Order: sequence, then structure tokens, then C-alpha cells
Amino acid sequence: MKKGIFMTFLNFSLLFGLFAGLIPILIHLLNKQKLQIVDFSNVEFLKILQKQKMRKVKLKQWLLLLIRTLAILSMVFAFARPTIEGYFGTGIESHAKTSVVIVLDNSLSSATKFQGEKALSKIKDKTKEIISFLKKGDDVQIVLPNKNPQILPKTPTRNFTNLSSEVDLLSSSDAEGNLSEAILTASELLANSSNLNKEIYVISDLQKNGFGEKLKLDEQTKLYFLSVKSAAENVSISDVNLDSQILTKGKKVKVSAKVNNFSPNLLADFFVQIFINGKRVGHQTLNIAENSSSPVEFIFNLEKSGIHEGYIEIPDDALLEDNKTFFAFEVPDKAKVLAVTNTEKLKPDFLKILLEASENQAGIFPKVISADLINSENFADYNTVILSNVAEFSASVQSKLKSFVENGGGLVLFLGDRVDIKNYNSGLLKELKLPEILNPLGNAGQFESYLTLREISFEHPIFEGVFDRKKPTIDSPKFYYAYRLGSKVENDQVIKFSNSDTFLEEISRGKGKVLFFASALDLQWSDLPVKGIFPPLLSRSVSYLSFYKGSEKISYLTSDSELQFIGTTKEEQINSSVLTPSEKIVRINPQLRGSELKLTFEQVEQKGFYRFLVNEKPLKSFAVNFPPTESNLEFLSQSDLENLVDGEFLWVVEDASLEDSILQSRFGFELWKYFLILTLILLVAETLIGRNRKLEAVQA
Repeated sequence: MKKGIFMTFLNFSLLFGLFAGLIPILIHLLNKQKLQIVDFSNVEFLKILQKQKMRKVKLKQWLLLLIRTLAILSMVFAFARPTIEGYFGTGIESHAKTSVVIVLDNSLSSATKFQGEKALSKIKDKTKEIISFLKKGDDVQIVLPNKNPQILPKTPTRNFTNLSSEVDLLSSSDAEGNLSEAILTASELLANSSNLNKEIYVISDLQKNGFGEKLKLDEQTKLYFLSVKSAAENVSISDVNLDSQILTKGKKVKVSAKVNNFSPNLLADFFVQIFINGKRVGHQTLNIAENSSSPVEFIFNLEKSGIHEGYIEIPDDALLEDNKTFFAFEVPDKAKVLAVTNTEKLKPDFLKILLEASENQAGIFPKVISADLINSENFADYNTVILSNVAEFSASVQSKLKSFVENGGGLVLFLGDRVDIKNYNSGLLKELKLPEILNPLGNAGQFESYLTLREISFEHPIFEGVFDRKKPTIDSPKFYYAYRLGSKVENDQVIKFSNSDTFLEEISRGKGKVLFFASALDLQWSDLPVKGIFPPLLSRSVSYLSFYKGSEKISYLTSDSELQFIGTTKEEQINSSVLTPSEKIVRINPQLRGSELKLTFEQVEQKGFYRFLVNEKPLKSFAVNFPPTESNLEFLSQSDLENLVDGEFLWVVEDASLEDSILQSRFGFELWKYFLILTLILLVAETLIGRNRKLEAVQA
């Protein structure tokens, strides 16, 4: 709500000087004498002339009286310092104590360079300038606009020198700024102040992305926005994604990203490059239209297993901090696979033959055992477990398999004639919430009628690089016997039979996955084991469950950022730490529950790689980047702010006099200069009229 325009006086006590305006009137009355009648000769024409002259003299006397009175009044007004208020005016006298909270925007965009100077440098100069205006009895605090705003100091201070020194030490944060939250925090701080003047100064480049919900402040709190000029054009990288979902040593991998052009100009032959473990492995040149984005892809070979740290880089621009985007991923050294089969029935055992033939290839190291030895195995020693035609499971094995899958293990299920359907449905399948086995389809050993494969999700990672994506074709096996599964919509039906029933279904449980095949590796059930699709299907299924990591999560810096690792360990003594991007080693306390290990790191303060170490060996690398919203440097206008702030505020442009703007808003628009000029004009007029009156008197 706008306030009405009115006048007040900073030196109200001097208004008693208005009584001095009576002085010219008193002098005029005292000097006014009663005319004495003197007899003279009867000269009639002189009387007529006298009347005409006296009218002019009296008019000028009254005019001089008015001018002298107004000159005195105008001078009194000038010394009383009148102000016109109606924007921020409160009528508070100039010596009233003031509580000030400065919102100092040190978010990432403050690192932007404009005309050779960083925006933060200008912001800090403005902050210290405001502090220098404060008087005895005033107090001040600074709020930094993080997600949970940081307050400096915790309580209002009157030690302005120390606070200015602290301002000099501030640097740009890699975290996202939230000016709305910071302003609300400042308002809450001022609510506890007993001082009459309460003021919030927001010193920022006023990036659009820095504001959230609409602001509504106490009417007694004055809000100032001090805009700092900064570069509005920038280029950044976002949406880095590891497109290759099965990572194996010696194979190609694809990484994609998006390059964003936040400028009104076309970027021609824009150079983008990718580095893995400090080595450049690819580059691209792009043409990016104004105010738009362009995708970019890199394909390179994985030369080794283990932890890989990479980044995509673009040339220097106004904001250097967003010219690198980090990512990390891990390539497993090998996949340990346990295959449990019923070797008594199946001759030959196709699963065993194929796995043993692939030993030491594609990083797969299998162990094949018969079903009667399953109780002696520790599933946590393996990446993937394959169950083929296993008759039934004890309660302890069911529990171990459930824990194995939920903690990140992979499970492959093949049916067979030894399978106890009732035991499966009420036991393992129920424990893992897998589809039930329903009615059979076809007849084993009856080769006249059969099902084929019809619907195949060739986009699934299992088939990545196996078939021609443009025209994928397969020589479909014939299925004489299978089971209908109680498939659920939320599961992924990877392959379907020609009758639309599911042949291969993927189910995610906890951190692990299950691949459920609705038939058996038995020539009486199908000719799948002797078809060309079977070796790559089995090998890729094992690789998918053992090596698939999905898109590695990229963490973004916020005020409450934390990194967490959860996995398993065989170590009895755990000495855990984190190597930060600044090469500082920070010890962290491990949390152990049985073989489960949980590590949490909360001191995430800069972008780069955070390497988790256990007993000084690398365990996991996390890539941390600043929030991508900070790269868009589009700024708010005054009209934009009017839509964001419910109430009044003062917009102070960078080139304006800060002190004059503050004093004018605090005490109103001062008029003393104009009253002083009016006084001088009146005195000059009085001099001219008075001199002319004397000349006329002499002539008369």
C-alpha cells in the first residue's frame, strides 16, 4: 500500500524561528507615523499629484513587507530542513538508532567478470560503504544467501571495522543462492531489534534464478535493492549422462551432455572436449544458436577397470566456474558368477558349458555347482547368481537370496521340470515379490506346436551393441513348453512370446535386479540353447546384472549437501576417510551392521571429486558440481522486482550516490536548498524594490 505524500522537518525545534517573521511587521507598524496637517496655499493640482504618488508608495511598502516576511520565513524553513515524504518516510529524526541487515550475494554468479572486475568485488565494496555510513548506536549483521542462509555475526554487532575486515575475506560460493530466503531471514533478525530504524540492503547482481516465492515484509522495515552490473552472457554444460549402461574393460563407452548458450549471439565452431583420468579422450565442435542448447556426444574406449573420473570442458567465458562439469563412474574388474544347476537331469548342461567356455572373457568368472551344494555358498561373494532348474529352496536360502538381491546382487531364474511350483510361489517368489508361476503353455517334447519370440525391447541394455539398431532381426528359438507368469505392469517385459505372454521379465528389488525366464534350458522345452541368440543373451544378462550401474548420480552443491556410500565389506577393521577436491583428507566414522557398511560425508563445500577411502584404498568417487541454475545469468528488472515484492522498496542503481539515496529514503526528499535559493531571490528583489522606492522619494 502506498503512503500519502506529506512534509516533515528534520530540525523541528528551529521552527520556533518562524516568529521572526513578525519582525518586519512590527517595524512597519512602529515606523508608521500619523501625518501632521500644515496649512499651505491652495494649490489644488498638488493634492491630486500627492494622492497618485501615495498609492504607489503604499503598494511598494506592502510588497516590501511581504518580501521581507517571506525571506525570514524561507530562511527559517531552510535551517529546519524540510523533507517531502511518502515513499519510505517515517518522520524519524536523523539521530535515531538504526538496525541494518545486509544480504550479501556471494552465490556462484557473483564470480562473473564484467569489464575486468568480478561482481563480488563490487558487492563487497557496496557492503563496506553501507557499513561506513552507520553511526554510534547503530548495529549491523550480514546474511549470505545459501539454501539455509548464513548469518555473520550471529548477533548484531557495533564493531564495524571488524565486520568490514570479514567482508574482505568472503569469496564466491559454489552453492546456489536463494535471495528470497535470505531476505526473510533478514526480516526475522530485525523483528528482534528495538531500534526505530530497521533496514535491509540486498546487494546483488539480482539473478532471476535467485528468487523464490513472493516476499511480504513488515511495513516498518525498509528494503533496498542495490543492483551491481555483471555480464549477462554465459555458456555452460549440463545433463552429463553415461549412456553406456554396461561397463566393461576394453569396450567402448558413450557419454552425452548438453551445452547451453545463454547469449543473444550464435556460437560457431564452439570447441568442447572430454577428459578421463586427466587424459583427453575426445572433442567436438558445435554450432549453437542464440539462447538455446545443443547436445554433444563422446565415444571412447575404456582402457582399464576401476574408478574413472572425468569432466567435460568448454573455453573460458564470463563465468569460469561453470566451464567444467565433473562426473565419475566405476568399471568392475570382474564379475564373479555362481551358477546352480541340476546336472543329473540335463545332458548336456548348456549353462555349464557356456559359462566355462566364457571364463576369463568379458570379465566373467563363473563357478558352477549342483543344487544340493547351494546351502554352503555365501551369495555375498558373487555379483550374480544363476538358478537353473533348482527344485526348491529352504527358508534359510530364500532369506539369503532376498538379502543378496536387495543389497545389489543380480539373480537369473530359469525354470525346468524339477521345479516345485508350489514351493517357488509360496517361498522365493513371495519373498522377493516376483511374478507367480501360473499355468503351463504347450507340452514338453511335443515339437509340432510352439511359440516364438515376437516383441523384443531392443533398447534394453542387454541388447546394446548386439543387434543392428536400424533393422534388428533374430532367428527366433522355438518354445514347446513354458509357463505363464503373473506379470505386473511396473515390471519390464523385456521379451514376449508370440502369444503376448512374457518370456523374459526384469524386476528391480532394493538395489538389485532379477531376470526371470519363463522357460528352461532343456531341448525338450525349447531349442534356445542351440540358437545363436543364446550365448549373447546369457552373457549380456550376466554382464547387465554384474556391471550395470545406470547413470551415475551427479551431486550438486547446496547448503545441506552430503555424500553417502552404502555397500558391503569383509573387513573387520575399518579406517575410513574422504579425500576432498583440495587434496585434504578428512576422517569419517563408518557405520557397520553385519557386513553392511555405511559412510556419510557432510562437509561438501566445493566442486570436484570426493574420494571415499577404506583402509587407504579407493572405494568410491563422487562428482560434485554447482547447481546448473546458476549458469543462467539473466537478471531481474525493477518491474520484475515489483511483481516479487509485496510492498515498497527502493531500487538503487549502481551509478547513483549510495549515501544520497539512503538519506533521501530514510528522511525524505530534503527541500532546504530550494528554500535557501528562494531566500536569496527574495532578498535581491527586496534590494531592487527598496532602492527604486528611495529614488522615487528623492524625485518627489
